[in-house]
Amino acid sequence: MAQPSTLHLLIVEDVLEDVELILLALESATMEFTYDTADTGNVCQQLLQTQVYDAVLSDYRLPELNGFRALSLLQQSQQEIPFILVTGTLGEEAAVECIKSGMTDYVLKDRLFRLPTVLERALQEVELRRQQQAATIRIQQQAQRETIINRIVQAMRETLVLDEVLQTTVDQLHQVLQVSRCLIFQPDPSHQMRAKYVSEATVKGESLLGVYCDFYRYYHELLSEGQQVVFSKIDRSCAPEIQQSAKECNIGASLIMPLLYQQVYLGGISLHQCDRPRQWTDDEIALVKAIADQCAIAIHQVELYQQAQNEITERKRVESALRKSEQRFRALIENASDMIIILDAHYILRYVSPSAKRILGYGLKEAIGKSVFDFIHPDDVPLVTQLLNQVIANPGVSQPSVEYRVRHQNDSWCIAEAVATNLLDHSAVEGIVVNCHDITERKIAEDQLRYDAFHNPLTGLPNRELFMDRLEQAIKRSQRQDNCKFAVLFLDLDRFKVVNDSLGHLVGDRLLVVVARRLEQCLRSVDTAARLGGDEFVILLEDIADIDDATQVANRIHQELIQPIVLDEQEIFITASIGIALSAEIYDQPDHLLRDADAAMYCAKARGKACYVVFDTSMHLQARQRLQVENDLRRAVERQELVAHYQPIVSLQTNQICGFEALVRWQHPSRGLVFPGDFILIAEETGLIVAIDQWLLHQACQQLHFWQQRFATNPPLTMGVNLSGKQFSQPDLIQKIDQVLQDTGIDGRCLNLEITESALIENAELAAVMLKELKERQIQIYIDDFGTGYSSLSYLHHFPIDTLKIDRSFVSRLGVEGEKDEIVRAIINLGLNLRLNIVAEGVETAEQMQQLKAFGCHYGQGYWFSRPVDDQTITSLMSKQIGIS
Repeated sequence: MAQPSTLHLLIVEDVLEDVELILLALESATMEFTYDTADTGNVCQQLLQTQVYDAVLSDYRLPELNGFRALSLLQQSQQEIPFILVTGTLGEEAAVECIKSGMTDYVLKDRLFRLPTVLERALQEVELRRQQQAATIRIQQQAQRETIINRIVQAMRETLVLDEVLQTTVDQLHQVLQVSRCLIFQPDPSHQMRAKYVSEATVKGESLLGVYCDFYRYYHELLSEGQQVVFSKIDRSCAPEIQQSAKECNIGASLIMPLLYQQVYLGGISLHQCDRPRQWTDDEIALVKAIADQCAIAIHQVELYQQAQNEITERKRVESALRKSEQRFRALIENASDMIIILDAHYILRYVSPSAKRILGYGLKEAIGKSVFDFIHPDDVPLVTQLLNQVIANPGVSQPSVEYRVRHQNDSWCIAEAVATNLLDHSAVEGIVVNCHDITERKIAEDQLRYDAFHNPLTGLPNRELFMDRLEQAIKRSQRQDNCKFAVLFLDLDRFKVVNDSLGHLVGDRLLVVVARRLEQCLRSVDTAARLGGDEFVILLEDIADIDDATQVANRIHQELIQPIVLDEQEIFITASIGIALSAEIYDQPDHLLRDADAAMYCAKARGKACYVVFDTSMHLQARQRLQVENDLRRAVERQELVAHYQPIVSLQTNQICGFEALVRWQHPSRGLVFPGDFILIAEETGLIVAIDQWLLHQACQQLHFWQQRFATNPPLTMGVNLSGKQFSQPDLIQKIDQVLQDTGIDGRCLNLEITESALIENAELAAVMLKELKERQIQIYIDDFGTGYSSLSYLHHFPIDTLKIDRSFVSRLGVEGEKDEIVRAIINLGLNLRLNIVAEGVETAEQMQQLKAFGCHYGQGYWFSRPVDDQTITSLMSKQIGIS
């Protein structure tokens, strides 16, 4: 469902760095938003009272405010928006308390990369809830309107006096619609419309009886054609006559509904709002229209009666009056939209209104003489029996309405709402009158709303609310019964974003539907598969023996997803990372199981994806350690704790240093020097790698310029810098490289950019464009860790590559395993045949260096020559090589 193009957020946080991390997480998901921040309760309250927001993101503890107080301020503002807790730490009990208090969700600060997903899901849930509430209101309004109509129609049926019917009508409309006045106008002998009935609640209503209204004269043509006249506000845009009449009668807003029967204009119902303008709703207009139709029928019947009365003789006056009364009663019933039936004391059908043919398909001959129970659903017979017994016991008193199912002629079941009255003692009726209203469509709509409230509209799977309810029931069963085990599988599709970005969201949605169907095929009828949102699914496996049952299901899912999916003649391969949490006595809240399955899923992602991991408690410690590293790393970039080390690249022919590879290190304030293996993966996942790469590029080029100025070599010294896949895909990469070259004065021919094979292959079209621009600047392109990725000959021809770097895993085996020697020789020969330079990484022994030299390798890099060292050590090495001090 669509969300606002630009979100307006309130961030309740007193730590500026945390605000910046939240903004970075949202911006990394390309969310468009504006925001305000509040660090005290007064500021928060003022903003909520003066601004309208789409969501609130709040810390748990602030010096003058906490999450519960912020939530209370939001609730006081009456803004029904998501409230998401963004906090550093949150215990299980506190998390449960937060959710129970009304908070939408929470995100730990060590997992802010999930914030966009949580926020989008919360916004979608709020929007869905609003739609459901609106639909429920519409149904309630429809039911209220039908109740009002039935009430007025019932009042009409309770009296045969037209004055009482019309007076009851204006009184009921005045009360229900809360207007200032309700009047019925009818033509006088000169055909001018004058007020004949005024609601009793109207202030000084007696003075309005007989009043002439210019509105009816001015809009006579529209009203006589059956069109209503609606004024939400009477101002200068209205005709002068209307303005004058409204001023004299003190009318601020007006609704006029004509009384029309068989194209005969009989008058009109007028509603006035005197104290203010008023926007008349469609439901209000529809209600007045329905009542006007019933009034027109009643008026028409009276006219028929008067005409008949004038035609009969005095001798037949009493007989004619009785006959007209019967005709009037029957006309009201037969023209009603509801179905009217009359039963005798034994519940046999004695009369059925013509509307029964339209509603149930039965004619009079098919129904008359049969028991009413022949048409009622067997399960509802006790309810109807109880109703009729109450009717028999209370003559003349209408019983409360009941709902029951009635058989249609086509053997389907309709749902009716009925009100019954015992008129067995009434000489004109002599039966039980049952007024039935068909509510089948309304019930279907209500059932659909209930279904939609607990199911994902795209896949048809249960949504989070239904899944959590079933999970809670499973926990309670396991607490009551011994050996009642279950498991939760948290499933996230791998690289689903690639499908969305490349094939479009419509194809992505269709892919999710196919995945949902395949998941269902892997489960039993007692299991539950649900979609949480995005590409996240969860599965509840009930009544399992042990963890093996859960892992078998995970394997079945992997096998099922391995099969290609064909959409729009495009073959798509998808895998999933699955986290498994097994039931245990420690679990008493559904959120805890879901949280642990989620943590296990992220471990599966970290282990290479397309696998499953079973949760164990050590994952909590790993998550906390990972959070600490991530937080420290963010501050390391800001506090300039990163340092550059350099490893020489040596010509195997001359044994001279000809260049360097720049490698980042982290000078941690408490842990000392931290190597890339301990933080680069986290940097890539959080996006910090882009800033780190850019810093290292600038630092390395600046250092190279210093060495080139001090040590004149021919050819000049070069510098190699690694580009991560994220950095390589940045749209402004070329502009940033240009800026670095300009700032440092380095010739592009002296800069070697080292790129992995996977970074090139994942987006070949973008890579081709990017490499072309780099080559225009004469920058050298190195393929790093060659032989460990795709190693495809086609891309070696397709891309403008200058140098291959043989991965250390091959070089380290030289002289140990004979087949490895042949692999290295083959890679070198391949590069030589393609006129590429060859650099061997990980050279650690003289024997390895000699073999590489014999194979024709151009350059070597490794501990045999030098470990990666700081700039001062490199300066000393170069001074010794050049022979200067």
